[in-house]
Amino acid sequence: MPPRNRVSLQQRERIVRAFEDVHEDYLAIAETVGVHRSTSSGIVSRYVREGRIAERPRGDANHIRVDDAMRDCLHDIISENFLLTIAEMNREWRLRLPHKPIIHDRTVARALEGMLYRVKLARPLPADRNRPDVLQKRVEYGNWFMGHAVITHTVFIDECGYNIWTARSQGRALRGERAYRQVCGQRGRNVTVTLAVSPTSGLVFHSAILRSMNARRSDDFLAQTRLNLDPDEYVIFIYDGAPAHRNPAIPGPNSELRKMPPYSPFLKIVEQAIGAQKAAMRADISRPEIQVQMNDRAEARRQGLALANYRMQLLLQALQRNIGTITVAKCGQWFRDLSNNQLQHLPSGVFADIEVSSRGQLMISAKQASSATVSSNRHKHKHDKLMRKWAQLQHKHKHKRSVDVMLRKPSDFKLSELKETLAGHKNPKPIVIAEGFHFHKRDQLEGESVADYSAALKKYSQRCQFNAFLEEALRDRFVCGLPSKNIQKHLLAEEDLTWKKVLETAMAMESAEKQGNQFRNAPAPQASPTTPCRKLVPQKRKTNHVSDAEERTNRKRVDLKINALEEQTKVRDLHWRGIKDRGPSCGQGHTAPEPAIQVPLKVNGKDIHFELDTGASFSVMPFDKFRASFPDVRLTPSKIKLKSATYTGEELKIVGQVVVKVTYGERTYKLPLQIIRGSGPSLFGWN
Repeated sequence: MPPRNRVSLQQRERIVRAFEDVHEDYLAIAETVGVHRSTSSGIVSRYVREGRIAERPRGDANHIRVDDAMRDCLHDIISENFLLTIAEMNREWRLRLPHKPIIHDRTVARALEGMLYRVKLARPLPADRNRPDVLQKRVEYGNWFMGHAVITHTVFIDECGYNIWTARSQGRALRGERAYRQVCGQRGRNVTVTLAVSPTSGLVFHSAILRSMNARRSDDFLAQTRLNLDPDEYVIFIYDGAPAHRNPAIPGPNSELRKMPPYSPFLKIVEQAIGAQKAAMRADISRPEIQVQMNDRAEARRQGLALANYRMQLLLQALQRNIGTITVAKCGQWFRDLSNNQLQHLPSGVFADIEVSSRGQLMISAKQASSATVSSNRHKHKHDKLMRKWAQLQHKHKHKRSVDVMLRKPSDFKLSELKETLAGHKNPKPIVIAEGFHFHKRDQLEGESVADYSAALKKYSQRCQFNAFLEEALRDRFVCGLPSKNIQKHLLAEEDLTWKKVLETAMAMESAEKQGNQFRNAPAPQASPTTPCRKLVPQKRKTNHVSDAEERTNRKRVDLKINALEEQTKVRDLHWRGIKDRGPSCGQGHTAPEPAIQVPLKVNGKDIHFELDTGASFSVMPFDKFRASFPDVRLTPSKIKLKSATYTGEELKIVGQVVVKVTYGERTYKLPLQIIRGSGPSLFGWN
């Protein structure tokens, strides 16, 4: 193929000048200089579109259109305003780089394609979200989050509103027809749902109220949430800057409150929990049968409720049905996503010494660890051993955290760094004032022996740093915490009382009190109550049978033959004194039953009486009593199988189980309770 003849710059200039001169014909000039008519028309049209053509740099066989300086200028233009069109970008480009050659809009588009810029939907972003002070607060929160929240139990708090006319906004209809749904002209009342979500415990607590949230209700919700967690575990509560969350009260010991930066809803996992819950509720109440119930005015009138209140009840029922959507697995995944995407919402260079791996694990950066080297295979072996031990301790002692601490390579760090970090995880430095608080508040519990009480005090005193005053502190706390007034008076009357002497005296007096109580409270032998037989009648249809009562009468015994009736045997002046061995027995079946032992307990804050059954393997409660006492508590499936203690030994049908908070006296426990079908008393088993 012959090479194409290029039009020189002089020929282009001659054709353009002829076009500008009204007295010349540029087509004739083109034929004079040897340029085709169509080519000359293209040169003129391009001149009209782009202006006078400047000389372009050449390199090899092709033109160099866009260099690095032009790409940097284009990047700056997009960073300043990404909403410009291609033509507006090209125009701004020419103004900023007047010495560069003029290029076409298509060339700008190809340059953007090569720079990996794509056209996307511009989403609205509040202007206050990117204020300098907001960005600085977000940076500070991110540094705190990656240093504390990923290794401490965190609970995210937030609330949302459900309207009584909540329904799906999308539906199906025939092509060419629209889908309609019935709505109310006014929004009406809302149901405020507050959630407490943890990455390790899932949904910790939730509440639904028919009014808005305020400061008092927010403090009550925090206190109730803290009761559902381990009191000895340190928990951080993270909340936003809503008006109801201003100046919140600390819910209890081992608790910390942390406020999120403003305009940062993407920094908490409770937003995903609310979205999942709302999607499940919309799908639930959009079912045809639920929609029929919500619009059933006759049923609302029969219950004596307004339609709005009736729909409110149905909405609360739907909330209870779908609250299980928020699972522990989902919360853990949301927390890992938050840890992974934390850097995307903050300015670059925030975490200079911290990185987040692809699995959401906190790691020391390679820049910081590059200076650490291992000089021998022996140290390298120690590194590997310590690293495996570290991972085991993290899994065991971090309360089942979904975020683990991990190193990249054993050879990248010093042995002293690994030992120091491992010691900090295995034996964290205690807070002296907190340990002293627990020590001085420890009293002898009900039913606890003196030996157990002294051992508990010694355990508490290990982290109090009493040093040389240890025995004096143990002596004073031991005497003050004794519930027995007799032992306390005797010890307070002694002089030069030492810890050893206090312990010996208390144990001796406790032993003497126990022995005295045993002799004093020994029960007297009692005969079991019996029910006397009022009348003894000869058995029917039996021959040669004589009753003892009949022998003691003055009248002649009637003839007892087969088919003799009871009415024929008339016995008067009958006084029963006893039963001989050959008479009818009033044995164990006639013994009056002893009353059942009732155990008063407080279950989830409600007073409930249980019957003590030492033979029951598990504590059980009938379903009707459970639902009457706890209508809002959700049951979980149970794998336990129980059989009744009857002759048939039939299997009891278990509806489910629930872990309840049981208070007996001054002690509180979390115990499982099995819910069974049928009616009967609630039994208190040995579990």
